[in-house]
Formats: sequence, C-alpha cells, structure tokens
Amino acid sequence: MRDGGVMNQGGVIIVDDSSDDRELVARQLTRLGAEVRSCSSALEVLALVRQGWGSVLLTDLHMPGMDGIMLSRSVCQLRPELTVILMSGALTDDSRHAAHRAGIAMTVDKPLTDEVLQVVARMGAWQDLRDQRRHAFGY
Repeated sequence: MRDGGVMNQGGVIIVDDSSDDRELVARQLTRLGAEVRSCSSALEVLALVRQGWGSVLLTDLHMPGMDGIMLSRSVCQLRPELTVILMSGALTDDSRHAAHRAGIAMTVDKPLTDEVLQVVARMGAWQDLRDQRRHAFGY
C-alpha cells in the first residue's frame, strides 16, 4: 500500500535510453509472463512510481539527465519497498559499490542472460502477490 491507501500495482518497470535495448528486454520479460512498462527517462519512471505502479525497477546505469543510481535514490525515497536492479554494459567495482550503497538490490551486466530475465520476471510476480496478500489481509 502507498500512502493514501492506494494499492501498488505490481510489474516490472524498465528504463533505458536505448530504445532497442529497452524494447528487447520488455519483449523478453513479457514472454516470461511479466507485466511490463517501458520508460525512456527517469522522469517517466518517477511518474509511474508516484502512481503506485511497479514492484521491480530495472534501470540502466548510464542515462542522460539522471543516471540509474540517482534514480534509485529518488525511487527509494518514494517507495522503499520497490526492488531496484541496475543493469549496464560497463559496470565497475566502484559502480557496483555505489549501487548497493544507494539501495539497489542487484547489479547485472548487459546483455541480460535468460537466467537474469527469469529472476526479474519472478521477482515482479512474487512482489505483486505479496502486495495483494498484504492488501487482502491487512498486513
């Protein structure tokens, strides 16, 4: 539940400034049964998060305006229960450490493997079920 009694809507939010990468990941997650919303910018993500949509955020690290780590900090302030996963083709030890300090649950290398995609899809479904149970049973 969000403040104001609005139930969170589960699913995976994908944000990547590369439309090809974003569309490929969205198609793959959809095939695995995940409900997906794709965004091209951090501002689009923040709007969805404020509306209560999503249980998992899969964000690219390097994006214009607000990078994935900065976005994660903003998302964690708005919805601390939302799981954030950072993806990049150029992860370093420093960026991984910065990601974890920012509250990011997992960092993954691009291109995403089938195993990573399956985990992300399952996380979205599991967290959606968890939120529905909390709403139904009041905990």
